[in-house]
Amino acid sequence: MAAAPTAVLSSLALKGVLEKLRSTFEEAAGPLELRFDATRAILERLAQGARADLLILTSDALEDLRRTGEVTQVRALGSSGVGLAVRAGAAKPDIGSTEGTTLRYVAPVPANRA
Repeated sequence: MAAAPTAVLSSLALKGVLEKLRSTFEEAAGPLELRFDATRAILERLAQGARADLLILTSDALEDLRRTGEVTQVRALGSSGVGLAVRAGAAKPDIGSTEGTTLRYVAPVPANRA
């Protein structure tokens, strides 16, 4: 009798990696049932009763699930960063400081430009 697949619910951030390494994981641990979605959508599915053997989500989401007793173990896989860059040849906005970036890109849009 074939082993039941391990049901994995993962955020979209690791979709490419998990799909690329799927065969390696399956050789070591057996078949996988991979499902991907945004973290919020996965949390909504779980709240509606969805079940998974393994969750791969943001650390905050996993910690919330641990606090409520919905998961028992949480392990960090790594970290990811988000960057900001200026296209070559474009005007050079101030991205050298949080304040400069915030003022230019996060500041509210004036009502006459919305």
